[in-house]
Amino acid sequence: YDVDPEDLNTLWEAARRDIVQGERPVNTAELTRRSEGTAELEQRLIESSPASEPATDPIAAAADRLARLRAAARQAPAASIEAPATATPVQTPEPMTGVESPLDRLKRIAQEANRRFAEPAQETSAELPRQDETLTPATPAKPQSQKQAPASEPKLSNRVVRKSLQEEMGATSTNRSDQLRLSGPSTNYREVVTTWDDAPEGVVFKKPEHYGDQANVLFDRRLEDRTTDKGENASFLMEMQSDWHQSKDAPAAPLKNTWARRAIEDSLAEAQSAGQDGVLLPKTVDQIYEIQRWGRVREENGRYLNHEGFDITPVVRRYAREVPELAKKIARKNGVELQTRTVD
Repeated sequence: YDVDPEDLNTLWEAARRDIVQGERPVNTAELTRRSEGTAELEQRLIESSPASEPATDPIAAAADRLARLRAAARQAPAASIEAPATATPVQTPEPMTGVESPLDRLKRIAQEANRRFAEPAQETSAELPRQDETLTPATPAKPQSQKQAPASEPKLSNRVVRKSLQEEMGATSTNRSDQLRLSGPSTNYREVVTTWDDAPEGVVFKKPEHYGDQANVLFDRRLEDRTTDKGENASFLMEMQSDWHQSKDAPAAPLKNTWARRAIEDSLAEAQSAGQDGVLLPKTVDQIYEIQRWGRVREENGRYLNHEGFDITPVVRRYAREVPELAKKIARKNGVELQTRTVD
């Protein structure tokens, strides 16, 4: 037959003549020796497959190996096969429905080999998919839900100052904090300074007029103990403030919106630990004026101004409205009610 090693179509044409018409070339030994037979070639390809290769489509595997044989044939010394002057016309038999003939099988092998031979990047691996295929799982993999780890609680510590901040912390303000108090009998005056101890490197906030050289004070409280008209021993929370969260230029810090709640809760916890009956808060605007030593205060257009003309409305609203409302919420949460008491 006229078999061209460069054209596998001539191979399956020769096989078709051999299988369908029963024709055989004159020099069958030469054809067998050159491994150009059909059944012998396919059987040899199947038998030569390594046992360690994973199971795959036999058509694809045979095509891969046939393509590699074709590549090897291109590198071998040229050899000629005498062909007859004219090709004998052949007739193609009607295909059997549902049954693949050896000719069709060989044709598919040749076509697949031609395609793979034209794609050098894939001819070394029969396990790679065709370029028109997409590997997709049977069911899409669901991403594992990753719960966001809760933010770690900031490390805070309380420093109790028994005297004034000027004496114990070097505050530069001329107004001694221990003198800003309500008149009447009281004991155990103290100031509690809450600092942020595990602030990131480079985060530093200082307020020298209030805390001297002490860095990263989140808020502070001023308290004293008083006795109510009912004979109850209570802790009087006169003032609480956060210079850090009230400053516009300070770096970000914890408890930005909850520092006041934390201050009240800490005061309640301390009173309970000391065996006291509760925590007192200022109730009237006059009490707030007296504690702050504002002197005469005037009200204009809904704003409060001290004797120097400074607008003290935010401070008045904080202690006369916001702090009592917050205390009510905390009390309800713990199953108690905010009550009114009288002190001397």
